[in-house]
Amino acid sequence: PDGRSIVFSYNARGNDDAFSLMVVGVDGRDPRVLVDGESRRQHVWLPAVSPDGRQVAYAKGGSNGPTHTKSDIFVTCLP
Repeated sequence: PDGRSIVFSYNARGNDDAFSLMVVGVDGRDPRVLVDGESRRQHVWLPAVSPDGRQVAYAKGGSNGPTHTKSDIFVTCLP
């Protein structure tokens, strides 16, 4: 967002289908969870940082079957 960090979606737990929104320094240091995908099949994805680098919009949704997905759009402040 500011040239010093990267925002991305990541399967932080590694053992299920929950994806979280993460931020990390461009050097790979200080990874942090911005928004947690709380449960299996919960995805937090498609981050888009505001032009001023202060907020990020993202989709959050889940699957209720193999082909059905529902998502909503949210905005949060970056640390």
